[in-house]
Amino acid sequence: MQNFDLNLYKIFCCIAETKSITKAAEQLFVSRQAVSYSIKQLELALGGKLFFRNVRGVELTPEAEELYQHIKQSFETISIGEKIFKENNGLLHGTINIGCNPELFENCLYPYVDKFFKIYPNIKINIISKPIGDLLKMFQEHKLDLIVRKKFTDKVTYPNLSIKMFSTVHNCFFANKDFKYLAKKEEVTLEELAKLPLLLLNKESNEREFVDEYFKKKKIELKTIMEFTYHDPLILLVKLGYGVGYTLKETIKKELQVGELFLIPVKEIPEILEIGVLYDENYVSCVTKKFIELL
Repeated sequence: MQNFDLNLYKIFCCIAETKSITKAAEQLFVSRQAVSYSIKQLELALGGKLFFRNVRGVELTPEAEELYQHIKQSFETISIGEKIFKENNGLLHGTINIGCNPELFENCLYPYVDKFFKIYPNIKINIISKPIGDLLKMFQEHKLDLIVRKKFTDKVTYPNLSIKMFSTVHNCFFANKDFKYLAKKEEVTLEELAKLPLLLLNKESNEREFVDEYFKKKKIELKTIMEFTYHDPLILLVKLGYGVGYTLKETIKKELQVGELFLIPVKEIPEILEIGVLYDENYVSCVTKKFIELL
């Protein structure tokens, strides 16, 4: 592509549409001489003649006619791009991609998504649920605008990222009636917990990293009988009596109320965790910025 002023093409298109250098000059609010000079500059850069003169004014050469069709389409594309940009700024159009696991969406994020959608119904909201490693990769590739997380260790790896906390959750160890005797205790130590059949998320999860940290501090080996990517199958198998699980208390609220499941009092691991969004200020769109402000 030739490196010259795009305004030359604007003048070229105006002459092609009006079929007159004089009329083009009037529409562009410049002199006739300036228009003629601009066309000569463009012809020199392209290496060919653009217009033939006739009694009514000018007409495009066959080569210039084809050029005009492409340039016209390009200006229309620019116009559409400008329109979309303005609509995005005014939140009349746009998309936000959020990485969030189902448990955090259900217990923390959905009220904000609901409120945002009611204020800005034309904004498309995509919720992507994948293992945290996949979400972080998508985030680095700018395929995600935000990631919703519990505990943030990412600032060590990605020091330029920003975090905004907006909610809290309660993590807990739980089991069915087969382990009800543990629920009656004032406290179950990590040493006791390590001897029980444990069902936890896999080691790639942020949640597992959090639990492992406390076992390592006490130099206790943590063994599991099953590991999962998501909580749903974990909760199901705990209900069937396979062992002790670890999840959000909010997720099993109904089961706790009816006595189907019971809390195991493990006080050495904090129950309350803050929830926040991870984002890169260098890649925050107007849509994403508005959503963050809403949190």
